[in-house]
Amino acid sequence: MDRVTEWAEHRTAPVVATMVTFVLVMAYAFLAHPVFHVGTGSLVSPGDLWSLTNSSSAILHGHFGGVYVRHGALTSPPALEFVLVPVLALGHLAGLSPPLRVTGQPLSLWFVIGPAAILLASTVLFAIDAVARSWQLSEGRRVALALGGGALALL
Repeated sequence: MDRVTEWAEHRTAPVVATMVTFVLVMAYAFLAHPVFHVGTGSLVSPGDLWSLTNSSSAILHGHFGGVYVRHGALTSPPALEFVLVPVLALGHLAGLSPPLRVTGQPLSLWFVIGPAAILLASTVLFAIDAVARSWQLSEGRRVALALGGGALALL
């Protein structure tokens, strides 16, 4: 546990930015429709992530022909589908995810896919922070840089 604590202390800036991004993205996903569109209660999440999740689901179930389906959108390098396969399998084991071939986005699956996508995207913040540490930027500047990178990721 001491090693994890030491690791986190050296990387406070990207850890804080990742946590802030996580809270903002998850809150927006669940609260955007009820707050901004009165009367609707659906999940606000990126469609390209669900397309990627559908491709990962096809790989998980051995339907490799389903990765490149007609009217599908391959929006990422193919390796990301393979990265999401264990995450999707975890969701299936936890009973969170219904089959993805139904209409609409499965709300419970967002609890697994959303955080995984945020963690994958936050790796850039850790790389930028490593450069900032090698340039010996102050902790305040590193936090500002990480929060700025997290804000850009939200756009």
